[in-house]
Amino acid sequence: MNITDVDDKIIRNAAAAGVPIHEYTTKFERAFFEDLDSLGVEHPEVIARATEHIPRMVELVQKLAAAGAAYQTEDGSWYFRLASFPSTAS
Repeated sequence: MNITDVDDKIIRNAAAAGVPIHEYTTKFERAFFEDLDSLGVEHPEVIARATEHIPRMVELVQKLAAAGAAYQTEDGSWYFRLASFPSTAS
């Protein structure tokens, strides 16, 4: 299971609260798993948090940008250049 524990909104809200990202997101992750427990949903065997894979994500974005498949906007965000991917329509 993927846990998105960092994104623009999380960064902004953690900064506004004056707390580190991990401290800000921990309470939401805990509440999520409490909800799963209340619903009787088994916990996943593997949990992947986005913050544990940032270097790999940066590397992937760099490769995509070098290949012309990603671009950066003025605000620093990165997007896929969809036209650079082969069409799968038949």
